[in-house]
Amino acid sequence: MPDSLIEIGTRAFTCCARLEYIEFPENLTEIGVSAFNRAGLKEIVFSENITWISGGAFIKCPVKKIVVPESLADITEELFKECEELEMVVIGGKVEEIGSMAFADCPTLETVVIPDSVTSISDDAFENANENLVIYCNEGSYAQTYATQNNIKYTTLVIDPIENQTYTGREIKPEVSASANSRKLTQDTEYTVTYKDNINAGSAKAVVKGLGDFKHLAATAKFTILPQGSENIYVLHDSVTYSPNGIEPKLYVYNGVQKLVEGQDYEILNNSVFTDAGEYNIAVSLIGNYDGVVNVTYKVARKSIKQAEFMYGDTVEIVCDGVELVEGKDYVVTKETNEDGDVVTTVEGIGNYKGTHTHTEKGNGSSGDSQNSESWFIRLINAIMSLFERLFNIGA
Repeated sequence: MPDSLIEIGTRAFTCCARLEYIEFPENLTEIGVSAFNRAGLKEIVFSENITWISGGAFIKCPVKKIVVPESLADITEELFKECEELEMVVIGGKVEEIGSMAFADCPTLETVVIPDSVTSISDDAFENANENLVIYCNEGSYAQTYATQNNIKYTTLVIDPIENQTYTGREIKPEVSASANSRKLTQDTEYTVTYKDNINAGSAKAVVKGLGDFKHLAATAKFTILPQGSENIYVLHDSVTYSPNGIEPKLYVYNGVQKLVEGQDYEILNNSVFTDAGEYNIAVSLIGNYDGVVNVTYKVARKSIKQAEFMYGDTVEIVCDGVELVEGKDYVVTKETNEDGDVVTTVEGIGNYKGTHTHTEKGNGSSGDSQNSESWFIRLINAIMSLFERLFNIGA
């Protein structure tokens, strides 16, 4: 047939018993009534521009499989009636109506794939159907309702249950097994899988779409992404030293090398300003994509008393970080006079402070040099007298 052909008229090839194969030209748009009635067609290849096929056009043709083109809106009455060798029909995605007796008296017809576009099917469209006939359709479609009302078996794309997954921070794409009428389908040949909401913990989806003969079928399966546990979570914090103004702890929470975000990935349950040195237990509660509690020992070291400012007089005044320290609570003071007559004041940190600080005042109010000379002279006299006493005792 030439590409210029746009219409085949009524009964044009009726009863052409030896006509076994036909491929319609690209520009053909219409086929007339009973155009191939009782022809010997075993294979029919439709173009995608045919918009109308009149009733009875392929009655009693020995074709085994029919793929209705996407351009056709209606399957007219008795179109494939009495096709006694017909086994499979795939309806195009724009067909809205299947007419009276369209597939009546087809004893070997077992598979009919009907898309969601079909909203009307005649009650006798499959009259005297094979008891093994199965309508393939989507869940909730008109075809499913029709099959139920007319006691015809139907099947949808069935997705095997998907096991729970665990959050990884990346897209999760579990394997998906799909079947139709208990027959396992082959991924990438008969169906494809896409995923939605498949990164964060919560409900995710696997969307299965059919390919080839099942291209108008689809199904969605939900699966759960569970939060990740605390096994790989660790918490760091800076080394901190007591401050009289208090310490507000800062924690750094990691999952491996990934730093987590407070308020999004975790919350600190008992975070407060620590007013004393010591060890504190802080509970980090994991949230969002993580689950569990991590307990952290937070250490506040005692502060060295030497870092304070000292003012010595009749009493000792000590200021640290702008706060005046309290004797007996933060420090104790001892005073001693050494053999040189110097007054040595020792301040020892206690409680939140550690270490000592000493201050020496020269005795008798004299200068340090004269006091040192006098002390040296007295020690010399005492040493000479001690020597004479020892010599005298030896002589005696």
